Amino acid sequence: MLKRFTDTSGRHWRVESSGWTRDVVGEQTIGVWFIDDATDWRVHGDLTSAEAEEATDERLVEALSEALREQAQKPTVIKRQHAPVEMFQINDQRYVQLVHDPAKAERIGYSGTESVMTFDEVALRAELRERLSFSDDQVEAAIALARLAFSGS
Repeated sequence: MLKRFTDTSGRHWRVESSGWTRDVVGEQTIGVWFIDDATDWRVHGDLTSAEAEEATDERLVEALSEALREQAQKPTVIKRQHAPVEMFQINDQRYVQLVHDPAKAERIGYSGTESVMTFDEVALRAELRERLSFSDDQVEAAIALARLAFSGS
């Protein structure tokens, strides 16, 4: 556990590492869970390495507010294929990778090809819950909507 703090409404929270890091514009951020002490409800957020070491209550409340805003703007799930296995994508820039294709490396100006990560249902459910803090109801609704909107083209 990194720290405990109280938000502006008087709710008590603890902050724990989620176990992952990422590099954002040259600055490493650490994934954290903001966990409500009363309910164990979790919200995923980020802190810089320096903030994680010496985070003030004020900064933690600010980071929690950012995480709650992001959660309110959850990305949509898109069903991409039905057979041979049902596959889904998450419509969010975090799920786009730049993949270097050696066969195209000779082309002038080529640096990589964008590739969107694709998930089967089991992996999608885990990703939505663990990384994006979807509740069980939000996971079910996102998958149902993706299936409903699937065109099969």
